[in-house]
Amino acid sequence: KMAPVRLPTAEEVAAAKRQRQQLPSVFQPSVLSRPTAAAGTAPAPPSLPASAVRETPTSARAHPLPNSAAPPTPPQSFPAAIAAAPSAASFAAAMAGSSASGSAQQAAAAANPNAVIVSSRQRGNPVLKAIKAVPWSYGPTTADYLIPEAACALFLSLRYHLLHPNYLLSRLRELRESAPLRLILLLVDSEAPEKPILQVLQLAMAHECTLLLGWSVVEIARQVETMRAYAKKGAESLQQRTDGCFTAQLTEVLTTARLVNKTDVATLHATFGSLARMMSASEHELSL
Repeated sequence: KMAPVRLPTAEEVAAAKRQRQQLPSVFQPSVLSRPTAAAGTAPAPPSLPASAVRETPTSARAHPLPNSAAPPTPPQSFPAAIAAAPSAASFAAAMAGSSASGSAQQAAAAANPNAVIVSSRQRGNPVLKAIKAVPWSYGPTTADYLIPEAACALFLSLRYHLLHPNYLLSRLRELRESAPLRLILLLVDSEAPEKPILQVLQLAMAHECTLLLGWSVVEIARQVETMRAYAKKGAESLQQRTDGCFTAQLTEVLTTARLVNKTDVATLHATFGSLARMMSASEHELSL
C-alpha cells in the first residue's frame, strides 16, 4: 500500500515563498561577491579603482552612451604630440654619423699622410699582399682604396662581376668620396672578357670613373702603388723629357718610322734643312 501524501499548509507555503525571496539569484553573480546588506537597506554598488575613474565629458552627460558602447578615447594633446615627434638630438646624431667617416679619414691621413687608406671590405684580398712599394692601412672609406684629396678606386674581379652583375652599380651609388680622380680597377680573370668589360666600361663612363684593366693581382697592385706615387705630381712628370732644340724634336718625330734612325735624321737635316723641304722632296732626292 502507498503511504498517504501530505499536502503543505498555507502557512508553510507562505514561509517558503518568503525564504526564496531572501536567497540571491544564480543569474546575478555580482550579488554573491557583495557584502551582505543590512535588513531594510539597498545593497551598495561595486566600487571602481581610482585609475579607472575618469571625468565624464559634458556631451556624454547630456547623451549617455548605451551599455554596449565604450567611451571614445580622448585625442592626444598638442604637447604630447610634440613629445612623440623625433627630437633634434636624433637628427643631430644622424648628421654626426655622416661626418664621422670624413673625420676618421682625416685622422688616418694625419697618422701617415703617405699611406693608402684601404676599406675593411678588402680584407683577404691578395692585392694587399702584393702592395709593397707604398704603405697602406685600414680606414673608413666608401671606396676600396683611397688617397685623400687625390684619388679613390673600386676593385672588381671580372669573374665576380659575372656572378653578381649588380654589385658594381650598388658600389658606385654608395661612393661618396670627393676625390678628383675616380678609378675602377678591373681584374680580368675570366675567359671571353670582351662583352663584360664593355658593360663595366659603360657603368664607369656613366658615373664619371676611369677604368683600368689588370690581368694579374700584381698588376693591380702596381696600379695602386703608381696612384699613390704620382698623387701630387702633374702630367708633365709622365711625359718624356726632350731638349727644346729643333734637331731633338725632328729626331723624335722621324724615328717613329721603323726604318729611320738618328743617323738618317742627321743626314736629312743637313741636306734639306727643314721638315717642310723634306716632305716636298721627290723620291730621287731622298735616295741621294
